[in-house]
Amino acid sequence: MTIQLFDEGLPMEALQGWAMLVGATLLFCGGFLRGESIPDVQSLSPVALASLLYITLIAGAGGYLLYFRLVRQVGATETTLVAYLEPVAATLVSVLFLNQTISTTTIIGFFAIATGFSLVSRDTMRQAIASFRATDSSSHRDSNVRGD
Repeated sequence: MTIQLFDEGLPMEALQGWAMLVGATLLFCGGFLRGESIPDVQSLSPVALASLLYITLIAGAGGYLLYFRLVRQVGATETTLVAYLEPVAATLVSVLFLNQTISTTTIIGFFAIATGFSLVSRDTMRQAIASFRATDSSSHRDSNVRGD
């Protein structure tokens, strides 16, 4: 609500960024009022700092920019379906970096998610495949005309 007072035709990305800044400030102030402590910067390990930078820049800022781009290009419904891929990505990271194993139940769950995703976004997938085929066939025709 507070951010809407300052909405002067800002792009959604900028408005969201300001909302996060206001929210972070309120959380910081609330923690300070509750007596939460702030760790010394020297006590943070390089891994912790690298993780913070990754979460802030790549996952946070990059994720929001990608989210808003997807909303503009494919719509809100298809964009929210991307959230179903998060458990798959998290599982792959845990297997690659934490040596975790994947259970049969997990694999069945992933197939269920993929099936649901395909059913919900089948029209968008058909359009994307048709567009890809049209682009591929036109580039194939162009190479035949040039004699490649």
